[in-house]
Amino acid sequence: MTLPVRAEPDDDRARDADDAALVARVWEGDATAFDAIVARHFPVMVRYAAALVGAPDDAEDVAQGVLARVWRYRESWRVTTTVRTYLLSAVRNEAANRRRTLRADARREATMLHEAAIGSAVWGGEGADNRVADRAEVAALLATLAPRRREAIVLRYGMGLTYPEIGQVMGLTRKAAEQLVLRALLTLRNRVGGR
Repeated sequence: MTLPVRAEPDDDRARDADDAALVARVWEGDATAFDAIVARHFPVMVRYAAALVGAPDDAEDVAQGVLARVWRYRESWRVTTTVRTYLLSAVRNEAANRRRTLRADARREATMLHEAAIGSAVWGGEGADNRVADRAEVAALLATLAPRRREAIVLRYGMGLTYPEIGQVMGLTRKAAEQLVLRALLTLRNRVGGR
């Protein structure tokens, strides 16, 4: 394996001076100057992002996200180090955000699968054990729930609302609505299982 040849310090200083001049032009909305920054730094940004997130497609998304924000907020873009250092720091932060989002998505998916299994056992459906056979039984079980939990369950399964919609109707965040439905399902599951 051959390591890339390190640029000479004079080359680095020249690049950094040129970058500083480009940043000043970007502040004024010069798309050509921004394109020059992208051409110079995008490949190294993608390589660094790939080392952090693993997948080449995700790495490009990370680098493009950083550059899109730089352009969008160009008038307030302040580089206190070098452009390369700034962009690589931003890539690092964006990659960390991406990893957190992926972990949160995986947790949310596991919760939804768990919820679907519980909901299926309570409400019936294909593959369910159908311990609760008729609507009267479901109504009786729902009546045992606290009012807010009952409302959340009815909105989710009776009306087919999504968690953000339930949150809007009930004046909750999406996360709070999801937790309310999950707690209601767990209560129902315990009551059905206790029979």
